[in-house]
Amino acid sequence: TGHARGAGVVYVDTECGFKATRLLQLVGRSLQRRGVQADPHELLYRVTVLAADEWEGYEQCLSRIRALFQDDTRLATGLLVVDSIAAPARAHFERARLSERQRLLSSHAALFKSLAEEEGLVVLVTNQVQGSSGSDDGGLRELSRVGEPEDEMSACLGTS
Repeated sequence: TGHARGAGVVYVDTECGFKATRLLQLVGRSLQRRGVQADPHELLYRVTVLAADEWEGYEQCLSRIRALFQDDTRLATGLLVVDSIAAPARAHFERARLSERQRLLSSHAALFKSLAEEEGLVVLVTNQVQGSSGSDDGGLRELSRVGEPEDEMSACLGTS
C-alpha cells in the first residue's frame, strides 16, 4: 500500500541536529522555485521528528516507528529518514562488541527494508564518513578538508 503524494515524513535525529527553521527555509525556497502556492508552515506539520542521542533512545525510536505502522490510525507516511545510524552505534558499542553491533544493525536494516516493501515507504539511512590521510592529525580530517590525493574516505560503520 503506497502512500499518496503529500504524505508525511518521520525523521529520526540521532545527532540532535534537526533544525525546523532550516527545513522551513528549504521548503519555502523549493515552493517558490516551483511556483507552488502553499504555506511552508503547513507542510512542516507533516514532519514527525523522533530524537535520540544514545543507543537506548534510538531503539525506542525504532519501537515507536514499528508502532506507527502497526496502528490502524497510522500516519500517512511516505518517507523515513534516519540521520545517522552511525552516531548511536559508534558511541554505544566498543570494539570488542563489533559482532553484536553488526547483528543489531542488520536487524534494523531488515526492519527498514520490510517497511519499504510493505508500506511503500522510502527509507533513507545516513552513515557518517571519516577521512584519513598521512598527516599527523590522528588520521582523521574534517570533511571539508578531505579530497587531497593522499586522502581516503570510508564509512564509519564499514561498508559490509
